[in-house]
Amino acid sequence: MSVLQQLGLLRPELGLVHLVSATSHDLDAIAAAGSTAILCPRSNLHISSRLPDVSGLIDRDIPLAIGTDSLASTPDMDLLAEASTLRAALPNVS
Repeated sequence: MSVLQQLGLLRPELGLVHLVSATSHDLDAIAAAGSTAILCPRSNLHISSRLPDVSGLIDRDIPLAIGTDSLASTPDMDLLAEASTLRAALPNVS
């Protein structure tokens, strides 16, 4: 059980940002709770050189949103640039 589960925080109104270290168990718990995954791909690639398991999120029907994180890890706050980065990194994901 994750800390978020133990604290009773996993629920539909919770948005979870980044998720690059989320395990399959974590994704199952997020899906069961109905929480939203907020993807910040340019920040993820800048900081950790990887993206979260987007296919795993999609396979579990976890709601997705795109965020921009901050100017500390991205050159601007352009949501379309975030979407473009996701598209380039995951060309087979619709």
